[in-house]
Amino acid sequence: MNNKYTKRRLIAEDIAEKLAPMGVDIVIVGSVAYGPDSVTTESDVDLVGICSFPSTNMS
Repeated sequence: MNNKYTKRRLIAEDIAEKLAPMGVDIVIVGSVAYGPDSVTTESDVDLVGICSFPSTNMS
């Protein structure tokens, strides 16, 4: 397994775990999402946070 991939994947999972109690889901995008063969020493960790905001009554 690509150690660079594994390290970045663990970082993403740690961030997702820390944000989960706040109702935020994390999607991994970029080279890490493509898999171990796409990750190099120059790769960063690209994440998209998805959260739900409560409905507001504007009336």
